[in-house]
Amino acid sequence: FELNERANQIGNFLRENHTVKPNDLIGIVLDRSANLIISILGVLKSGAAYVPIDPNYPQERIDFIIADSDCKFTIGDNFFNLFNATEYSKEDLDRVNSTNDLAYVIYTSGTTGQPKGVMVEHRNLVNLCYWHASSFEVDANSRGTLFSGVGFDASVWEIFPYLVNGSSLYPIKNDEIRLNINEFSNFIKNNKISHCYLPSVICNEVANSEIDFNNVKFLTGGEALKIDTVSNLEIYNNYGPTENTIVSTFYKLKPNEIGAISIGRPISNTHIYILDEELNIVPIGVCGKLYISGAGLSRGYLNKPELTAEKFLDNPFEVGTKMYDTGDLARWLPDGNIEFLGRKDFQVKIRGKVIERYERNI
Repeated sequence: FELNERANQIGNFLRENHTVKPNDLIGIVLDRSANLIISILGVLKSGAAYVPIDPNYPQERIDFIIADSDCKFTIGDNFFNLFNATEYSKEDLDRVNSTNDLAYVIYTSGTTGQPKGVMVEHRNLVNLCYWHASSFEVDANSRGTLFSGVGFDASVWEIFPYLVNGSSLYPIKNDEIRLNINEFSNFIKNNKISHCYLPSVICNEVANSEIDFNNVKFLTGGEALKIDTVSNLEIYNNYGPTENTIVSTFYKLKPNEIGAISIGRPISNTHIYILDEELNIVPIGVCGKLYISGAGLSRGYLNKPELTAEKFLDNPFEVGTKMYDTGDLARWLPDGNIEFLGRKDFQVKIRGKVIERYERNI
C-alpha cells in the first residue's frame, strides 16, 4: 500500500512538472534500493518509460545514455532529497498507456562495444511476467531477490514478475553479500528467499559449494552455464538477448547434472529458428544461426533504424512478423532442447573458406 502511494506521488510529480506522455523517457540513476522500485513504478504510472542507468557506470557512459535517450527528466539520489520535502497526490493516476507503448529502454553494448538502447513495450514485458509466474510458481507468498546491477536487463526480470504477483522483493544492496558466498547464504536463509537469479559464474560457485539451499529456485543466465560439481540445487538455465525481453528459452537441470548445460526450449509465445546462411531450417543436430520471434520481440534500437532493419528481419515463416538475428550459433538436440554453440562472430577464413570455431563455454 505504501509502495503504491509513493509511486503515485512520483507519477503525479512527473505529470505536473514535466507533462510526460506515453513513450517519453525518464532516466533512473539509482542502485538496488526501495527508491529504485518506487521510481520505476512511478515512471510507469505517469505514462512514460524508464531508462535504467547504473550509478556505478563511468560518468561518460551515464552522460551518453542520458543524451542518446533524450531523457525528459532524470531521477537520481539528489531527487529524493528534494522530493521527500514536497507533497504530491497519493491517488492512483488515470492510465494513459496502451500495450504497444514503451515500458523501458535498456542500453546494451552487445558485441560491437557501442551502447545502444533496446526499446521494450508493455506487451513484451507482460508476456515475460505471465510465463515466469507460471513456470516458476510465483505467487503472493514468494520472496525474490534483486541481485543484478540495474543496467543489466536481468534486473527487469527480477523485479516485475514478483511485484505483479504480490510477492516480496529483496534488493541485495551490499556487494559483500552479493560476492561473499557465506554472507549470501545467510541473506537467503534469513529472508526465506524462494526465488533467486544469479549470473552463470556465481551460480556455478553456489552449486559447487557445500551450503544447503533448500527450497530455493535458482534462475541463471547471462553466459553459457557449466556446472562442475554434482549438486542437488534446483537450477534453471535461461537464455535470451535483451532484444527479446530478457528470456527466450529455459531449461531445468536434471538432478546431479554436470558439464555444459542446454539452454532448453522456447518460453511461452516464443519461436526459435535455427537456420543456415540462406535462412533455411537446418536438421536436428546441425549447427546454424539462432533467430527468435514472438511476443517478446522488442521494438528495436532507439535512434538506430538501420541497425534495427539489419537485425530485425521479416520472418519468412510467419508473414507480417519479424524475427531477431541473435548472431549466436546453436543446434537442436534429439530431445527437443537446444545446445548453445557460441557466437557467429568467432569465424575465420582460410584461403576464402569459412572455418567455424564453436565456443561452448564463454
